[in-house]
Amino acid sequence: MKKIILLLTLLVFFTSCEKQISLTEFADVYENYTPELRVEAFLDASFPMRSIVLVDRSIRIDDTEIFGDIDEEATWQDSIERISRRLADSTALVSLKNLETGDMIPFKWVCIADSFQYSFWNDETSILPDSFVTQRYGGFKPAVSFQVDSDSEYELTVISITFEKTITARTRPVPPVQLLNRDFTPHTGDTLLYTFGEENTLYWLSDSRATSYYITLYGYIPDGRVLISSNPGFSLETDDSLHPGFALGFTFFPPFLTEGLYDFTIRALNTDLSRYYVSSLPVNNSTVSNLRDQDGKPVMGIFGSYSSVEKVLMIR
Repeated sequence: MKKIILLLTLLVFFTSCEKQISLTEFADVYENYTPELRVEAFLDASFPMRSIVLVDRSIRIDDTEIFGDIDEEATWQDSIERISRRLADSTALVSLKNLETGDMIPFKWVCIADSFQYSFWNDETSILPDSFVTQRYGGFKPAVSFQVDSDSEYELTVISITFEKTITARTRPVPPVQLLNRDFTPHTGDTLLYTFGEENTLYWLSDSRATSYYITLYGYIPDGRVLISSNPGFSLETDDSLHPGFALGFTFFPPFLTEGLYDFTIRALNTDLSRYYVSSLPVNNSTVSNLRDQDGKPVMGIFGSYSSVEKVLMIR
């Protein structure tokens, strides 16, 4: 997520300037900066084969090797794809280990490992975008099928030949949230039913270690499934006598959602990923990153886990 923000920030900067300047003019400012290795590893406890590890490097702003051929003729989507491809360390060796069972899960480089989406509105009053662009990127994916045990701790190992570093980190998954009906009884079934025009609130219980969430809502237009919104969520303080060992989370479905079907997902973030997601500290800060190299020094990034609940939302 932070990777996407960084790339977007760079693209906005370089496409919004009216004055043309040479990147080499920044050389004096950044001449002592050395690019750093960054690892962002996400263990999907609900759908393990969706787990992904991103290994790349930071760059100097005057790096003409990266930005030299990004010109006005290139679309901003193409520019992001070119930059992300050049930053990736696709030669790294990546593996995951279940520390309870000793099982090893190798990861392999995949040119199209995942994607994210940009949505565009012509009519700002419409809940559904008019069009969208899907941006794909490479990363490391599991080479074999496996299941995640929320009671186990997992260790990530990344060996970067390019940076001559061996990086390790540990994290413990959390179980998915339990959705609640309006009367706070457990929700069952695959569909959430709500009434058009009303402001509806959805509550859920999560493991006490999962107090931050990532919530996405997708709709459908003629061109396909399109992202409407993605936002963070946080738990409320609860009376332990009512829900011992659990945190209470919630979100609103706005009344202007039109009638129809939507795809709704809640990701419960474990402690490591939550800290990385919400912190304003640098991503290589020792209190944010749990990654360490062979010398015990912090490495930029995170190894964290999340679990997902996916539902169909029906507004009628």
